[in-house]
Amino acid sequence: MAAVLVERARRAGLFSAVTIGASFGCPFEGEVPVARLREVLSLVADAGPDEVALADTIGVAVPSDVTERVGIAMEIAGPGVASRLHLHDTRNTAVANAVAASRPVSRLWTRASAVLADAPLRRTQLGMSRPKTWSTCSAGWGSRPAWTSRD
Repeated sequence: MAAVLVERARRAGLFSAVTIGASFGCPFEGEVPVARLREVLSLVADAGPDEVALADTIGVAVPSDVTERVGIAMEIAGPGVASRLHLHDTRNTAVANAVAASRPVSRLWTRASAVLADAPLRRTQLGMSRPKTWSTCSAGWGSRPAWTSRD
């Protein structure tokens, strides 16, 4: 399906982005094996989108996962593809995960963003309360980051 949509976008002269949701863990199937991520990334890369994103949909990623999976995405998608990283701060790891994504292994990524937001369903599953504030971070690695927070 991604290949069809990317091709339609290309024919229409539109920018195409593919986000791989639950790149780190799935609320239904649990941990996502690296082999499965490689398989999905290969299919996405074959479609040729302008941007590939990895999403920590339920907020279970840890820095070592981010470094490893960002490296795999770079390897498969290649340096010419823009990229993005979507993170949730469900277990207070989003900032550390964003830092892990900026390590040398990911320096070829042209763009990354982290959303430090509440994940209500996952928080409820973990018995956690809703935070009073949330923050967003959007940064082009290698350029100046922009930080914002709201109540």
